[in-house]
This record gives sequence, structure tokens and C-alpha cells, in this order.
Amino acid sequence: MKIQSWHLVFIWGFLYAAPAISQTRVFVSSSGNDHNNGTLQKPFLTLSHALQYVSEKKGESVNIWLRKGVYYLDKTIVLNASDLHTGSLKISAYRDEAVTISAGRRLHCKWKPYGNGIFQTEVSADVDFERLYVNGALQV
Repeated sequence: MKIQSWHLVFIWGFLYAAPAISQTRVFVSSSGNDHNNGTLQKPFLTLSHALQYVSEKKGESVNIWLRKGVYYLDKTIVLNASDLHTGSLKISAYRDEAVTISAGRRLHCKWKPYGNGIFQTEVSADVDFERLYVNGALQV
């Protein structure tokens, strides 16, 4: 049986195009907004929201791309197979951009000079911490 070349092109195109049809790409950016649609141009703000958005993509191959930045988690992210209906899920940095997912909490402080190059700030009594980083350098 002789297979014509256009048959092979059709079969090849079908096999390689079919997975792309059921693929979902979602983008998250530290400058995004969870009211956006999750595209590269209008990314979500939080990983939690992106995971909630893709949880109903039944059987689809899902890629969540994190744009450059630090992502602070306000609660633990738990991934359960029973909650995710995707065919597969991949979470990674977009094009090798520098991404940090931090379980820490960002403090918005007003630093004031104390003396001899030392600065001070007030931190609310309800903030409990073991380490303090300033500009990426461990201080405490």
C-alpha cells in the first residue's frame, strides 16, 4: 500500500496540532490584576487566583507562567488531584525570568535614621517573624 505524501502531512499535522487545541496558558505577574483574563497582556496578580481559574479546565494541559518578580503567599497553596481536573499542570517561570515564591510577608515600613548608619522603623505587635531581610540581605 502506497501512502501519498499529502496523507503523511495531514496525519502529522493532526497529531501535532491536536494537543495544542486543548492547551491552556495562563500568565501571572506581580504587577497584574486578578480581575484580568490571565493572558500575557493582562496577567493575573496571584498564583492562587490562577490555580482557581484553571481548576475547571477538564482534561486540558495547563501551563501557568510566572513573570519576573516576587510572589508573597498569604496562605499555603495546596494542590490536590481531586480539586484539579486538568490533564496536566505545569507552573514555571516565563522565559527564564527570575521568579521567587515567598512564604514570607512583605512589610511596608517607614524607615528613619537612628544614628551611625542605623535605621529604625515600627512594626505592628501582631507581626511575628524569625528573619528580617532588607533589600534582599538578611538583617536579623
